[in-house]
Amino acid sequence: MIMVFSLKTYNSLHLLQKAQLLEHGPVFVDHHTTNAVIYTLFSYNRYYIEVAVTSVTHDLLNIIAFKKGKKLDKYLNEISLSEIL
Repeated sequence: MIMVFSLKTYNSLHLLQKAQLLEHGPVFVDHHTTNAVIYTLFSYNRYYIEVAVTSVTHDLLNIIAFKKGKKLDKYLNEISLSEIL
């Protein structure tokens, strides 16, 4: 059985609990890499989940859920209109 959490409830979970839930249901959307951090974006239950890990050791830094806003901007540069059309 897949558990469904609201945005507020998901963000209130401990980091490792959030990570465990990523194994059950979220859909991969995109990723974005900087020199120090790899960000991976998932879609889940009408919101997005962003996972941040170090680019060298892949240590988990943060997991945050959100619906919209500036956090999505870094992924827009990765989208090509030719891929959509």
